[in-house]
Amino acid sequence: MASYEVFPIPRGPRVRRVGIRFICVAKALTVFEELVGALVWMAANGLYIDMRRKGRKGWARFFLFWMGMPATWLWYFLVPEGKKPALPPPTDDFDSVLAEIRRDKALRSGEEGAAPAEDRTLSP
Repeated sequence: MASYEVFPIPRGPRVRRVGIRFICVAKALTVFEELVGALVWMAANGLYIDMRRKGRKGWARFFLFWMGMPATWLWYFLVPEGKKPALPPPTDDFDSVLAEIRRDKALRSGEEGAAPAEDRTLSP
C-alpha cells in the first residue's frame, strides 16, 4: 500500500517521536506561509484598487496587479480609472508671516513705545 503523505513518518520508537514533531512544525510553517500569502494577496488587491482609483500608473501598479491575481482582473473592470487631482499652487504668505514675526519680536522685547511692526526693519 502506497503512502501519499507529504512528510513520511520514520519508523522506530525514538525516531517516530522526532518525526511527528518535525511533521507538526512543518505543518505549522505551512499554515503560517499560507497566512502570510493571503495577507500579501489582500494588501496587493487593496493597494491596486487605491492606485487605480487615484489614476496612478507605473511599475508599482503593474507589480500589484500581478501580485493580486486573479482578483485584480475583477477590479480592472469594476473600478473606474481615476484622474490625478489638479492641486492648486500653494499660497504665498511670506508677507503675513514676516509681519507676524515682527509683531512677536516687538511684544517679546517689551517695547511699549515701539513703532508698528510693519514700519520697523529687522536687524541681523
